[in-house]
Order: sequence, then C-alpha cells, then structure tokens
Amino acid sequence: MDTIFHVGMSKAGSTALQDSLLASYDTLVEHKVLYPKNAPSAKFNNHELLLYAFGSFDRQPSHVRARHPSEQELFSAFNDHVTSIRAQIASHSPNCLVLSAEHMWRSLPIDKEGRSVQDLKELWGERITLSAYIRRPSARYLSALQQGLRRGLFFQPPAPTYKKPISILEEVFGKQTVVPAVLDRSLMKGGSISIDFAERYLKQYGVEPLKLEEPKRSNQSVSAAAMSLLDKFASQRNIGKATTVNVQDLRREIQRAERCLNLTKPKIKQGAADRIDYSSTEPVWLRDQYGIEFPDFDYARLEKGRAHELAREETLDTLIEVDPDEFQSLVSHLARRAKKKQVRSFARQFRAPSKSFWLRLTGGK
Repeated sequence: MDTIFHVGMSKAGSTALQDSLLASYDTLVEHKVLYPKNAPSAKFNNHELLLYAFGSFDRQPSHVRARHPSEQELFSAFNDHVTSIRAQIASHSPNCLVLSAEHMWRSLPIDKEGRSVQDLKELWGERITLSAYIRRPSARYLSALQQGLRRGLFFQPPAPTYKKPISILEEVFGKQTVVPAVLDRSLMKGGSISIDFAERYLKQYGVEPLKLEEPKRSNQSVSAAAMSLLDKFASQRNIGKATTVNVQDLRREIQRAERCLNLTKPKIKQGAADRIDYSSTEPVWLRDQYGIEFPDFDYARLEKGRAHELAREETLDTLIEVDPDEFQSLVSHLARRAKKKQVRSFARQFRAPSKSFWLRLTGGK
C-alpha cells in the first residue's frame, strides 16, 4: 500500500483539499484509494491527531489541546483515531492511503517523550510521500491575517521559513520523501488544489481529478473594508476599552453584509509585500533544492544573502489598501441593520449612533 501524506503548509488550501477528499470518499474507495473518515463527533476533516505520535501533550498545537484538555483525553482520542483508520484500511484494502494534517509542517513536536513514529509505520507502510503545498510569503501572511482578525487578533508578519520544516520532516520520514509544490492558481492543474493533488497523486489509481467533489465550505476571505473594521475592533479591545460586543457576533454581521455588498478583496500593498517576501533567503534555498519558484519573484534580490530583516512595525494601514467609500458602505449597511435588529448585544450597541460602540470603533463623530 502506498501512502500520500499531505503535510501543509497551513493557509495553503488545506481546508479545501480536505473537504474535497472527504466529500469524494465513495468515489475514491471505488478506485481503492482511502481518505479515512473521522468519528462523527469530530469537527474537522483532517488527521491532525496523528501529531500526538511525535510529542507529548504540552507540545501539541493549542487548538488540539483545546479540544482535548488533558493528556488522558488526548491519548484516548489518538488511540481511537488510529484504531478507526486501521479498521477502515482492513475494510477497504486500499492500494493508496491518503492522510492530511497541515500542522505537520510547522508543529511537528518531536521530543523524547513522544511515541515513536515507528509505531505508526504499520499504519502507512514503507512507501510514503509527503505532499507539501508552499505559498508565497506575502500571500500566506494575508490569508493568516484575515483568519487572525476574524478572531480579533492582529499580528506582525513573520519571516518565511521552509528549510527547517522540510528538514524535520525528512529526518522523521526519510530523505526525498517531501514533494513541494507552489500553491498558485496559475501553476496548479485546473486552478484548484484538489484537482492538482488528484493529478499528481491519484490519477495513477484511476481517479479522474475533475470528478472530485468540490468542497461545500472553505475558509472564505474577507474584504479589505471588513479587515479594517475587524482591526479597529481588535485595537479597541487591546487597549482595554470596555465593550460587550463579541468578535463572533461582529464577524457574523460583517459576513451577512458582505453577501449584500460588492466589496473589494484585500491585497497587500506592493511595498509591504516586498518587505515580507524578501525578508529571508529561504525562497532561494527552496528553488535551489527543489526547483520551486514563485511566479514574478525577483530571486536576484535575495542572492548572495541580500535579505532584509522585518524590522518595521506594520499596521493594517501600511499593509492593505482600503477604499474609504467601500468602508463607509459597510458602515452604513451594518448601522441600518442594527437599528432593525435588537436581539443580540451587538445590535443593541449600535442603537445610539451618536455614542454607540459603532461610532467609537470607527472614529465617527
């Protein structure tokens, strides 16, 4: 049995790929390809619990520990997860096993207390390929920042890193097991990660890439105007200004508004994109080691180690161009809706335009 293990990176189409593979479960099984299902109670479509094979409880990603808040609970969930995968393998006798856990890329928590990867060798066999979709640094940061702001968090752009994650993965799984590919619609087959993945790895088993199910959900981007609003909310909360508004309520109201308005998708300003993209020489290392190149990337700027540090403190205004008319359109839409709906604390805060949370948030008079 061959195994294809999709290992990230995060914010590089992982959710879309995982949802597509799970939605295509029956189609894949017909061709002796297995993407194991999780327990009905699981709220995720990946196999991130396998991370527990590599490290102790306190080395796991925070969202995994949040779902399983004790060592005993995580150990039990891990065992149930592995048992379920083994049962599905026994039931379907696949020629190819497909696994996915994007946090293998940046969170592989190897330590002396972790269970040995050898314990799982019988699960995926000796022939394993690690599929890693790599994203341009500035594009990945924009995607991650959108997710952060949806949770009320703004964070500075990190310097790109490719060498360390790949080196750790090859140390664990063996040399030349990692197969990187650029996540870019202009380079991927069919302009889709699910089609591209199927073309690369599943077509040899008779799977027709275009017949894979499209995911019913994905991590949708938010508009530039919405990012600005969410950033203002995060700033107000971070400096200790009291508010009863919940970021989830705010996010839901914004999502409803965006379905009614034609707002521009966010794009990082060129200067900010350059500061992020050329802050490390690792893109050159990735090109030289694996032949991976980002489109329209000026590699000459990074040759001979001429990278610059991310010393500048960025703000959303220095990163994203926000159309003031679109921002006001979003403001007006939310204010009108708030006057009509008084169910949630969010709506109640919007009732008095002269002194409301809304005006404090946007700096209105």
